[in-house]
Amino acid sequence: MKYINYPAGAIEAAWQARANTAASTAAQKSGEEANAYIASRSEIWSDLKPVLEGLSSGKCWYSEAKDRVSYWHVDHYRPKSLYPWLAFDWRNMRLCGGMPNIAKSNDFPLNDETTRATAASPSTALEVPLLLDPTQWGDPDLLTFNGAGEPTCADPRDPLSALRVKLSVKLLDLDTEKLCEGRRHTWRSCERRLKDLRGIIEAQRHQNNTDAGDRLKDLCRDLDDLYDETSEFTATAWACAKELNAEMIVRLAKEVARSL
Repeated sequence: MKYINYPAGAIEAAWQARANTAASTAAQKSGEEANAYIASRSEIWSDLKPVLEGLSSGKCWYSEAKDRVSYWHVDHYRPKSLYPWLAFDWRNMRLCGGMPNIAKSNDFPLNDETTRATAASPSTALEVPLLLDPTQWGDPDLLTFNGAGEPTCADPRDPLSALRVKLSVKLLDLDTEKLCEGRRHTWRSCERRLKDLRGIIEAQRHQNNTDAGDRLKDLCRDLDDLYDETSEFTATAWACAKELNAEMIVRLAKEVARSL
């Protein structure tokens, strides 16, 4: 999971006008009638998919995977069944692969259920969601990964952080073998190249070896690709760099690659 900058300027005025009209109409209804109306206007949030894809370079906001073989879903972070007044609010919408969205369903646990907003008291300011939010600064940093591609908590000593990561992994199916396999591949690709590059730098510090220079350039290009924001599982790539104490090597590789 990586932080997603979600600026208001990304939303077109025409889309916002449609959403406002739908929200106003929904507010005039109640119960099943309101739910039926909201469901009937799903094209409004579906039409937001291209914008959401652009903000994440075509990756699921929760898993960082590129969902090439199934349709993208627009997830309502706060489920519309529990927060119908947010059904057409762009700030509540996240691009999501089909698997995490289906797994999440209508679950949205809070640290304190007594603070849950209602239609009569709609402010969510007092809520502390247990589900990590990719648009909330600091939340993505709580989720990291190990060499097996498994999701773990970056701050396991903090009980709330550990609980939030545990529940997020469970609710979003972030520990499926398909995802872990992809992260393992990224980790191993990064690990091999970071170690090779570190070895070349140390061995060639005072030498001028053309072959080593060419290999160094190739490694820098590869690492620049692996750590590019458009690539899958960049959070895993950075977890690998941190494990190897190689963050500076990554930054050096990216600078070299962009100078070639």
